[in-house]
Amino acid sequence: MASSSTTEPNSETFSAKPFPLPPHIFHTPIPLKLDSENFLVWRQQVNATLRSLDLLYFLDGSCIPPRLISIEEDASPIVNSKYIQYDRQDQAILAWLLASMTAGVLT
Repeated sequence: MASSSTTEPNSETFSAKPFPLPPHIFHTPIPLKLDSENFLVWRQQVNATLRSLDLLYFLDGSCIPPRLISIEEDASPIVNSKYIQYDRQDQAILAWLLASMTAGVLT
């Protein structure tokens, strides 16, 4: 008997990588800061770095963040620890990206 199953689109539900975020992301600066003329080269560097660290899914749309609030059976709503880990990683990546941009891009 054949079984049917539904498949979800190519999206990866967030599964927390070991936290804290590997500190080497902050030791991997983008040598060329983003300005108004070098987006393509900057993007290649960012993609290569995040892919090498297995973090590109934060930017490419394939990561589905966990729910902020977890509701367990017969329990009060609580903050989901996986969401906290996701948010910390997301904010660390954002800080790293912002540090790779010139002031002219940020303003």
